[in-house]
Amino acid sequence: MKPFIPLLGRNIRTALLFLTLAFLAPSKPARAGDIDNEYRLTMLPYYPFSKEVVGFGYLGFVPSWDKDYTNYYAGAGFTYDVNDWFQTWTGLIGSYTDGWDSEDKLEFRPFIGAKFFLPNDLGWNIYAFPRYEYRMVQGQDSHDWNYVNRLRLRLGAEIPFTSRENAFKPNTWYGIADVEPFYRCDTDKLDPFRVRAGLGYVMGGGKRIEFIYHAQWTRPNNGGLDYTDNIFRINFKFPLGKGPIAQAIRSLDIDD
Repeated sequence: MKPFIPLLGRNIRTALLFLTLAFLAPSKPARAGDIDNEYRLTMLPYYPFSKEVVGFGYLGFVPSWDKDYTNYYAGAGFTYDVNDWFQTWTGLIGSYTDGWDSEDKLEFRPFIGAKFFLPNDLGWNIYAFPRYEYRMVQGQDSHDWNYVNRLRLRLGAEIPFTSRENAFKPNTWYGIADVEPFYRCDTDKLDPFRVRAGLGYVMGGGKRIEFIYHAQWTRPNNGGLDYTDNIFRINFKFPLGKGPIAQAIRSLDIDD
């Protein structure tokens, strides 16, 4: 019976992932023909200063043919593991929007946050990730600044498709699933609301590649939330240092 248990566990995890994907997939757009597709290529290099402190970067290239712009992202920050279940985050993300038929925009976005992990016997990374962002956006023609305080809360899990002993080790796969509401303090509303599902692969030396789909709901007419965007993302994670510490990074992810 012992060989059957790991196999059963793998089948249960796989079934849970497909059930999650089916549940999270948007069933019906609010208005047919108004759904925009966006494609993101992002990189997340990181450097472990110690077992507790990790520095990370964020680089992104986002062409949007449906919305007629290209976004370029660059950022950096730090995580600090207080203990096994509590991790603090701080950083700054900058972006430049090249509007093909509209005004270019420059943005600076400092943020602070915390990640709370739920201990479990499955070897999963189950977490809550609240964070606060201060968005400073300048139009490059008008030179006017807009400021927005924003709170966001990601509730998610990374699910290894292996036994617990091999979870997140090289040459293994894992699933990604989360929901993330954004609260805008200037409008006192949730906007946007995102649901993600994806697949990740652990390579050697602490490197990972992830294929992620976001479904996004926004308020295009300042009314109710409408399903307006599909976001397809390829994300690379790789260490700038070497050794076992670099391979032990858990649930390191940030996006705009």
